[in-house]
Order: sequence, then structure tokens, then C-alpha cells
Amino acid sequence: MIQNHRKQEFTTRAKKFYSALSQAIKLSETEHGMPSEDWDYEKYSNDYIGCYREYLEKYIPLDFKWADDWSVNGRTNDGISIGSFTCGSSGMGMYVHINPHNLNQHIDFDIPSRSRIENDKDGMLKPGINPYPRYKTREEQIKGCKNAISHCTQMLMNDGWEIKDDFPRRI
Repeated sequence: MIQNHRKQEFTTRAKKFYSALSQAIKLSETEHGMPSEDWDYEKYSNDYIGCYREYLEKYIPLDFKWADDWSVNGRTNDGISIGSFTCGSSGMGMYVHINPHNLNQHIDFDIPSRSRIENDKDGMLKPGINPYPRYKTREEQIKGCKNAISHCTQMLMNDGWEIKDDFPRRI
């Protein structure tokens, strides 16, 4: 019963953050008058906090634990932590701790630039939020998820933010 509660809490919080991030991107796209794949990521390749402040801070405010030019580390008002945030010519990436009391519960997102999408040999990158990393098959997803919890993001997204019977990790 406790295990089921943990799974439900993890997936609910992950889905909630994904939804907030998706909404923040849409609002920021409207504000900046362009889709996220056309944002000026390269301008912030050495200023990750500047990138966060430019595109997301207004919509996902963080209570900063610490931040510098290389990293954003803060929490949302409901305790979800952005453990690392990157920005550069390839786009934006983030490592998100879903449960601040269990750092093994995290997911990774990738918001690619247009050039990265156009140069994606596998054709798996799409505009907006992408799981990181991306796998072609369910078997690859399971193998990746076994190796690292952050590699389970694609499985969770594909499964509608539910933990299915073949999910290879204990939450």
C-alpha cells in the first residue's frame, strides 16, 4: 500500500511539473512572439540563470537555494527542485527532482533549438518538451530506465504518467 502511494505521488508530481513547464513554455512563446525552438539559447550559453530568467522565471518562479552563471538550483512553491538547468546553442535542458526527500526520484527534460531538431538524425526531437534521453523502442526504454531513474522520463510520458507493470525501478 505504501509502495502504491509512493508511485502515485511520484507520477502525480511529475505530471504536474510537466504540465506547468508546458504551460510556461506556451506563455513564454506568446510573450516572445516565437516558438521555443527559435529562442536565443546561444545568447545564454555561458549564463544558464539568464536563460531561465529570460524564458521561464515569470511562469515557474523558484525559491533559489543557490544559483550562479553555470547552474540554477531552486524549488517550486510545492517543493519540486530544479537540480540543474542548462542552456546553449542546442537548446535548454533540466534535471528535475520530483521528491525533495528522495533525490532518486527525478526526470530529465530537453527543449531543443530549431537547428538541433533539423539536424536530429533519428528524427525523434520535436519542438517543445522532449524526454531526455530518447529511446526508439520500449525495450531500450526499459534498459535505460534500469540504468538511471532519470532515463525513465520517456517511459512515464509514453505511459500517460503512470507506472506500468514493466517499469523496472522501485519508487
